[in-house]
This record gives sequence, structure tokens and C-alpha cells, in this order.
Amino acid sequence: MAPVRGEEGATVKSVGKGPCGLALHIAGAGPDFVIFHGGFGSWRHWIGNIEVLAERFRVLAFDLPGYGDSVGVPEATTPQQYIDWVSDEIAAAAPNGRHLAGFSFGGALAARVAARLGPRIKRLSLLGPGGFDFPRRPRRSIDCCWLSTKNERIWVPFD
Repeated sequence: MAPVRGEEGATVKSVGKGPCGLALHIAGAGPDFVIFHGGFGSWRHWIGNIEVLAERFRVLAFDLPGYGDSVGVPEATTPQQYIDWVSDEIAAAAPNGRHLAGFSFGGALAARVAARLGPRIKRLSLLGPGGFDFPRRPRRSIDCCWLSTKNERIWVPFD
């Protein structure tokens, strides 16, 4: 399958085997650098980084399934099917190996995609990834905090 080739700065649909191609923003030229956004967003999470990365890489900033301009996730989709879907999209868009980075939810997903794609991932960067089973930290002396909203302050205990 030929890699996705869109004009720089274009948002296109990728060509993987999933239920439908995912929205994909492309910038720059060079080795492929795939980036995944966090859980409440789109490729635009990376808007402040894309220009700098595009000086050295062909940046492929995906909208993950169910986010941004990508298609929704079919209700019966399992977590493994979701990982497979995204992995297939990455392999189709950047078949000759790639760098992969993910933030938050995108970091947890990037780790799983990297495990599936193995040596086709040249480098992996996880920024604040969720979904890993770390031991709990000892309880802090401060066990709650204030969260401010527009019109009120909410007292939130730490668990």
C-alpha cells in the first residue's frame, strides 16, 4: 500500500484497513514522525510543536478514531481492535518505519502501537502517558485542593 502523500499543511484521510481512513494533518519533509493527541482533542493539540518538528521530519498528526475529524468508533470495538486499527493506519501512512510520540491517552496508545509494530518503530516518546499500573505514591500531607471554575471554587480531595 502506498504511503499517504498530501500537500504540506493539508488535512487528509489516511488509507489504512480500518472502518474508514482517519483524519491526518501532514507537515514537513524527511523521516516520518507520527504524533497522537491526548483524550479530549485532535491533531491540533500539537499545533505549537508541528512547525518545529516539520523542519526535520514529515509530521503525521492523526485524529485518533472517535476524535476530531476522524470517524466514530463502532460500539462493538474492543480495545485490541482499536489498537489494531490505529496500528494499521500508521503502517499504511508511514510504511518505511517511523518515530512515534503520544501525549496522555495518545501516549498509552503509542506504547501499545509500538509493541504491535515492533522494529518498524524507530523511536518512541511518551509524554505524560496514562494507562500504566504504577504503584501509588505515599499520601501527601496536603490531601485536597481547590479547583476554580468561572463562578465557583470546588474543594477536591486527593484519592
